[in-house]
Amino acid sequence: MNPMLWLEQRPRLTRLLVVLYASLIFYSSSIPASGIPKTPISTTWLHVVEYSGFGLLLLPAVKSSNNRKHLMLSLLLLSLYAASDEFHQYFVPGRIMDVHDWLADVAGGLLGLFLSKKLLD
Repeated sequence: MNPMLWLEQRPRLTRLLVVLYASLIFYSSSIPASGIPKTPISTTWLHVVEYSGFGLLLLPAVKSSNNRKHLMLSLLLLSLYAASDEFHQYFVPGRIMDVHDWLADVAGGLLGLFLSKKLLD
């Protein structure tokens, strides 16, 4: 069975996974810059990967609510969460609020949303 369809049929579980994933993003954004290990991977790509997972989970959670505009609503929620995440980083020592990171978040989220859409259709 397609795991995305399985998630879509379990709206409570899917929404719980979205909340847990968003909490993980919030937690990782709360780590001061001095506590983040150096990696050879560009932080832009890390943002893309992080938010593609969020988009992948978000679409079935929103789609299960019987909202006909589920893709646009998912994108709006994802974009707003990414913006709030960047704002939150403004208050974390050594971290900055960066529009380029937000764009990478939204790009990754779009990737996840469209992958999710393909798997759900």
